[in-house]
Amino acid sequence: MQKGRWTKKKLGGYKIAMFIFGAITATYTIIGIYDRVIQLLPETPRIAIIYYYANGGQNPPSEFETVKDIYGAIEFNHPSEEPEKEGYYFIGWLLNNDINDHRIDRAGQLILFDTERPDRNSTLRYYAQWTSNP
Repeated sequence: MQKGRWTKKKLGGYKIAMFIFGAITATYTIIGIYDRVIQLLPETPRIAIIYYYANGGQNPPSEFETVKDIYGAIEFNHPSEEPEKEGYYFIGWLLNNDINDHRIDRAGQLILFDTERPDRNSTLRYYAQWTSNP
């Protein structure tokens, strides 16, 4: 276990307590001050990495990163390029390949998503969805 020390600081008229490890210090954003600090977030931007899987097809879009806002939400557009699968039509992207928890999104669609984790990086995995071509 690393040794460190607690320190108290005043910020905007509010007292906050921080645990400092050695000479390492960090800058934080304070969320939800009324009579207490609800959450301290590192000011280093957190990201979400978006991956695409062809799910039996070919040529899925490349993965990319997007920066989270301070609440953990992200906004991005699915790429307009579509994967291919012989004998099938591409109908969209499904998060975590789970039709029970998510809906199918179109290529190019704007996505607003709350990761509910502003304090760490996230990974989202989208899987191609197909319908047979008669």
